Amino acid sequence: YNSYGPMAWVADTQMLKVSAIQKWGAKFSTFERYVQLDQDDRTLGGAEFKMGKAKELQLGVGYQYSPNLQFILDYSKLDGKVTNGYINPEYEDKVIRFRTFLSF
Repeated sequence: YNSYGPMAWVADTQMLKVSAIQKWGAKFSTFERYVQLDQDDRTLGGAEFKMGKAKELQLGVGYQYSPNLQFILDYSKLDGKVTNGYINPEYEDKVIRFRTFLSF
């Protein structure tokens, strides 16, 4: 839902998200996630907006060092970027992340 002053509109959006986690003993786990977002073209105030698809694929491995400390290394590939409700189909990015989670 986006609102621009007195005009408000709702995008016709379809979203698919599939994710899986596999535990490999007490310490190691792997995970996969796939997300696809599809927005239909729309007309607003006489202007036509071309939308499109955005998708992300993420693969990763986690290591539970202790009950309170976990390390995760993952890779994400993004195609299409959603900004202010609009999809830029030309956008592509690849990200490698190392994350540390500390609980107390």
